[in-house]
This record gives sequence, C-alpha cells and structure tokens, in this order.
Amino acid sequence: MNQFWHILFLGIAFFQLLFMMAQWFLFGRKEYFFYIAYIFFASVYIFFRLHAATDLLNFSIHPWLLEWLDQPMAILSYYMYLLFTRHFLSLKHLQPQAYRYSRAIELIFLIFLFGKTLSIPLEISHTLSAYIYMGAVLIMAALVVPMVILMLRQKNILNNFLVMGSVFYIGGGLMGMMVAILSPATAYGNAGILLGMEIGILAELLLLNTGFVLKNRILQQQVIQGQQKLLDQLMKEKKGQFPE
Repeated sequence: MNQFWHILFLGIAFFQLLFMMAQWFLFGRKEYFFYIAYIFFASVYIFFRLHAATDLLNFSIHPWLLEWLDQPMAILSYYMYLLFTRHFLSLKHLQPQAYRYSRAIELIFLIFLFGKTLSIPLEISHTLSAYIYMGAVLIMAALVVPMVILMLRQKNILNNFLVMGSVFYIGGGLMGMMVAILSPATAYGNAGILLGMEIGILAELLLLNTGFVLKNRILQQQVIQGQQKLLDQLMKEKKGQFPE
C-alpha cells in the first residue's frame, strides 16, 4: 500500500508534467519551462529514492550514479523552482531587491551541486553526506527568508500564491530530511520519509495551478486594457483630423 501511494504520486506528477508542456507550447513563456524542469527533477529524485528503498527497478545501479540521482536531483528541483519564481513574478523588473536575493541563492545552489558532484568519487560516508546536505539546505533556507519577507510586503496576490507553494514544497522536503538525519535507523530503506515531500509538492501543484490561471487572466486584462488605450488614442487622432 505504501509503494502504491508513491507510484500514484509519480503518476500525478507525470500528468502535471504533460499538462505544463502543453501550456509551454501554447504560450511559450519561460516560467513554464522552469516549472517543467522542477517537476521533472523532483520526480527523478523521488523515483530513485523509492528504487533504493524497494528495489523498484529490479536491477542494480552504480553507486556513484545512484548518489548523483539523490541529493543533487533534490537541489536541482529547488534551483529550477527558484528560476521559475524569478520569471513567473518578473522579479528583475518588478521586484529588483527580491531578484538580487534570488541570484545569490542560485549561486549557492550551483556551488553545492558542483561540490557534491566532485565529492561523489571520494565515497564520503552517508552520515557525513547527510549532515553536509542539511547544512547546505539550512543556509539556502536562511537566504530565502529575506526574499520571502520582501515578496509578502508587496501585497501581491501572485506573490502570496508562490510563497505558500514554496513553503509547502520546502517544508515537506525538510520533514523527510530531518527524520533521515535524526533517526537514520528508521529512515534507512524506508520510502515513507518521502511522504512529506510528496504531500508538499501536491499542495504546491494545487496552489500554482490556481496561480497560473490567475496570471493568465491578469495578462489577458492587460492586453484588453492596452487595446482599449490604443483604440481611444486612434479615436482622438481621428477626431483631430475630422473636427465636427
């Protein structure tokens, strides 16, 4: 039953991936691409975690590859979510302070990914690796706090949707990480520690799907307002050329 839940989650994530790909082809906006990448890397992380716990694929994977498909995939999913945030909210143009924070966090993510990739052949113990990962995640979370505060102060409904979605996703991931570190005997070979992350992602999907609908409506209203403004300008010019 436990394995069924994880497979069900992966099925939902797969259909969300297909849906977002269709949206990307229709609208061609960058945020859809980064959201697709976020869902993909999060699903890869969960899938291979599930494989490690249950031998889902029924064949062995090289330990180095399995390790690279673990923590780096989780960090890549957070990194892609941050890129999605930057483009979805147009931080560079509308919220430059939050944009600068996002760039700093992106750099930390890339440093961790580079360091983790180089350290895999050193075969660091799982305990030490887990503590390093926890330290990196906590540093990233600390850097995110000022960015979240800045975004909430804007009193922008899109900001609120995205902040709540990220809280669900990051909070769910942190729950599993804390269980794995504080109780390694319980966590080892137990796919149940993925439940927090999976529930967080599902909650985030519900919020962000609503956020996408809201943003599309806002963009549609902006187009209508722009067309009305252009029409009013043309009417004024016409009246100037042909006065009554």
